[in-house]
Amino acid sequence: MSDAKVTPELIRAALTTVKYPGFSRDIVSFGLVKNIEVSAEGAVRIELRIESKNEDVPRFVYQSVMTEVKEMPGVKSIDVDIEYHNPDVEKKAAMQDDPAKWKTPLPGVKHIIGISSGKFIPAAQRTVSSVQNHRRSHVPASLLAVRPRTST
Repeated sequence: MSDAKVTPELIRAALTTVKYPGFSRDIVSFGLVKNIEVSAEGAVRIELRIESKNEDVPRFVYQSVMTEVKEMPGVKSIDVDIEYHNPDVEKKAAMQDDPAKWKTPLPGVKHIIGISSGKFIPAAQRTVSSVQNHRRSHVPASLLAVRPRTST
């Protein structure tokens, strides 16, 4: 490495050779490079933001950036900060936080209402005949589940 002056523009130009995995375009044209700082001593700091479902992409991009920039004249040290977002993980987390986005366990059922008498009926008494004869015996609500009608 020589003592040539390195600039953010030269770093950005060098990063145009780093291809995004699986595409023919580079990380600069994709807009992944958010900031480039170069100190007077030749310390380079590059900030990237990557959004991908593939967790190997940030590692590949990091290695490619390091390989490309460390050989540039005037570069004494490199610091690459990657802000990584996985949209699948973030979507799942958002859905868990918002009950309105939860899926219903019964297709075709918009609302589920739980009703119980609070009485305990031993398993031996929970029979099909007791469900059919529910006026004469106490049947737990779980055996009287509402099911969506099917068109026939």
